[in-house]
Amino acid sequence: SGSQGPKRHLRLREMIRMKVITSVLLLLFITPVACASTSNLKNDPRISKSSAFIKPEACMTIDKTYGEGFSKIASSGFPRPENTSYGQKIGQILVLPVNFTDYKFLDSDRIIYEKSISNVINFYKKMSFSRFSTKFDWAPINEWVNLPKEASYYGITNNKPQQDNKQVVIDAFLSADASLELGKYDAVLVLTNSFRDSGGGQAFMGSNFESKSGVVRNSMLMFGRGISGWPNIAHELGHALFGLEDLYLFQVQDGQKVMQSEAGFTGWDLIAGSTPDFSGWNKFLMNFIHPEEIKCVGDKSKKIIYLSATDSIDGAKLGVINVNPGVSICFEAKKDFDGKIGLLIYKVDTNYDHGNGPFWGEQDLLYSGKGIEFEGRRFKVLASSKTGLIAQVGV
Repeated sequence: SGSQGPKRHLRLREMIRMKVITSVLLLLFITPVACASTSNLKNDPRISKSSAFIKPEACMTIDKTYGEGFSKIASSGFPRPENTSYGQKIGQILVLPVNFTDYKFLDSDRIIYEKSISNVINFYKKMSFSRFSTKFDWAPINEWVNLPKEASYYGITNNKPQQDNKQVVIDAFLSADASLELGKYDAVLVLTNSFRDSGGGQAFMGSNFESKSGVVRNSMLMFGRGISGWPNIAHELGHALFGLEDLYLFQVQDGQKVMQSEAGFTGWDLIAGSTPDFSGWNKFLMNFIHPEEIKCVGDKSKKIIYLSATDSIDGAKLGVINVNPGVSICFEAKKDFDGKIGLLIYKVDTNYDHGNGPFWGEQDLLYSGKGIEFEGRRFKVLASSKTGLIAQVGV
């Protein structure tokens, strides 16, 4: 048995060596394939060159209904309305509580609103990739406005859909002390007690209101129950600071308006509901996404595009196909509720105005390996990772 020992050790070492070689070979052949879908996709050789796309200005479509009705002060296209915060790095907002004879703004209301405002500040920082910040200044307690009427006088304790509550802010601004310098702010946020009779919010972007300290250009009113939640404030701020149009469908009588889609754009944009996110097109309208960070598709030939889904400036953020003046197809990488990355595809049609469905799209994301036809264009997701995806678009 002693003479067999060295041979057994040699055979054992040879078997180990062969296993190591086999393992190395397997790694060499398997690793590149396994990493293809998880590596840095923005460097994928399949991606179309920059020369395949046209200048982003060609995708900065106009708003076909701007200047009509409410759309005199709100727009889903370019150029952006006057007196918005487009291009600014900071938006300064004054918080102005008001008291009615029957409802006083309480310390408990302020605590709730301060927490919500903190969330709003973080939200806009995230949405803008840290390019835009909001600053809220509270009016001193001794300068809070006292209105000599009950809240019911203004109709806000029995608020109806699309009710215009501007009289509250008109009276509040006329009563506000000149020392508040209302005219120097980008927007003024008027708050009421969180009474339980009713609740609502309304933005008055582009509406000039007189005050003892100058003209108030943009303002918001938040009143009653439940409206102190931060998404509600962030929603109205999108109107007041940036002139964004409501993307949810207004309650109207049958035949009164023609809507692009009964589905609207619910679930993908804060201006369409309570989803804590903005669509890429609205980020473009707010200058959170810059022109050089979009991919503007001209002809119908096949294009392969990397789209980033990160919260930092990393790669293209939005693909746009301008179909006609005022009409564009948009597509972007989005994270679903479970964190999975997919392609969101939608149409911006500014022939439909505020509250009438100017955005419409697929409710479900398109995931890796899947394809779909949308408005005469074919879309397919070729690969995805934790930070973005590669999309193919053509006919």
